[in-house]
Amino acid sequence: MRRMQRGSFLLMAIVVLSCVLPIARRWIPYEIGLWKVAEAGNHFRDGKLDQASRSMEQAESWSREVVASADYSELMMNLLIEQGDSERALGLLKTLKLQGNPSVAAQAGLRASRFFASGQDYSRALQALQISTPPDARSSPAFLNQVAYMKAMAGVDLETALIEIDTALQFLPDASLLDTKAWVLFQAQKYEDAARVAQRAVEEFEKAASENGVYVGEGDDSVAKLMEPSSNTEVPSALQQHRDRMKAVLAESQPRRRYEMVEQSAVQTAAVLRYHRAKIYDALRETDRAKKDWNWLEFHHFHDESLLR
Repeated sequence: MRRMQRGSFLLMAIVVLSCVLPIARRWIPYEIGLWKVAEAGNHFRDGKLDQASRSMEQAESWSREVVASADYSELMMNLLIEQGDSERALGLLKTLKLQGNPSVAAQAGLRASRFFASGQDYSRALQALQISTPPDARSSPAFLNQVAYMKAMAGVDLETALIEIDTALQFLPDASLLDTKAWVLFQAQKYEDAARVAQRAVEEFEKAASENGVYVGEGDDSVAKLMEPSSNTEVPSALQQHRDRMKAVLAESQPRRRYEMVEQSAVQTAAVLRYHRAKIYDALRETDRAKKDWNWLEFHHFHDESLLR
């Protein structure tokens, strides 16, 4: 009887182990892999890129499944970008796409695209977007705008870029999208058309900004226009308050880029739009019109053109 009980116990133990061991063999390496990714993250934050790379390699050796995790892909993309390894960064995006994890691929692709664009490598920035963006997002105005702009900056496939940005504008008639269209036309050397669209982009953006209490002015006479109210019109209280604050700022020091009363994001957007319009006017040899935008940029301390592309 005892032998039968022992036999039953051993049989049950074998059955349990046969069920548990495969799970353990899969779960334990995955957990160790995640721990190695966390270790790599600590090295990355400390600036120890070589040690971070080794920890990531160890994570992958412990579990291939960890490669599909959002933590791994985000850290690996950041690591490859810091190391300047463009080809492996694009390869990682292709891997993420094949693994069927669209949200992870999209986030990594956006990070890579911004990095490439910041280094003026617009061809790779375009590749990163095209590889990582899922099919159901490719018809969105945001995607069409980004792709069209990257094509314009890279100077490639401009006819398609114009179709893409026109499609985006049908759904989202926004000043930033108009600016993209102006830049596509500029790169295609259609300067007259580009100037008309750029003018509209600046006017629509600054009108919307002023309606929200952000006044960015005109060229080198922006201070005068803000300071001197018209004798024939009633000055809105918000604008009068803005003038009073501007007087205080100018009385205290030289004109500064970061005014308390102006949202920096609005000023940055206005700067990009004016920079593009100035370049278009220069191409048309309309020096006086271009000068107003260049003076505005100088007034707001936008000296680095690489920040305005």
